[in-house]
Amino acid sequence: MSEADNLAVFRRYVDEVFNAGNLAVVDEIFAPGYHSHHNDPVALPPGPEGVKQFVAATREGFPDLTMSLDDSFGSGDMIASRWTLRGTNSNTWFGNPPTGKYADWAGVVISRFEDGKIAEEWFNFDQLRLLQMLGIIPSG
Repeated sequence: MSEADNLAVFRRYVDEVFNAGNLAVVDEIFAPGYHSHHNDPVALPPGPEGVKQFVAATREGFPDLTMSLDDSFGSGDMIASRWTLRGTNSNTWFGNPPTGKYADWAGVVISRFEDGKIAEEWFNFDQLRLLQMLGIIPSG
């Protein structure tokens, strides 16, 4: 598939899964053997099921969650994207009680595609800043 096709698949992930909460789309977008290189806080299962659980837990913790795709580009079977998540922590989030605080956090992900689906990803985001914004850990 072309870089444009891969970028369109990732855009579906942002729009349909993260922003609309349609977890059924995950199976269309992620390869059965999907592998995430993400600092997993709760030992999520591999494959699309782990993606579903991660997105569901994040959306539960931040019911007003929105994700913007700030930049993206591709080369061969890889795309790189820069994104921002925004929302208010109104419910329990990965075992942390709700803080009622608004947070916005940005990150970068490199996604590798196989047969038109996301097969592997590498994430980098400022988790320390996020936890400090929420008051889960002290700042300074």
